[in-house]
Amino acid sequence: MKQKRTEQIKAAIAFGGKTQSRVARSLDMPPQTLSTKIARGKLSQDELAQIAEAIGAVHHSYFEFPDGTKI
Repeated sequence: MKQKRTEQIKAAIAFGGKTQSRVARSLDMPPQTLSTKIARGKLSQDELAQIAEAIGAVHHSYFEFPDGTKI
């Protein structure tokens, strides 16, 4: 499950046209910290919501974009 979630987050960031580094900066954390949290599945619901906001999505249990795409 962790691997699927990791890939989901990475895919959503890419679909949102951002890099992990840029998203990390918008969360006021070092890029390596975000990368580690994503890889280990250690993101809180608040952090997932912040990531979603940074990439122009809404986080439920998935990322949803304005065009209806869900990842």
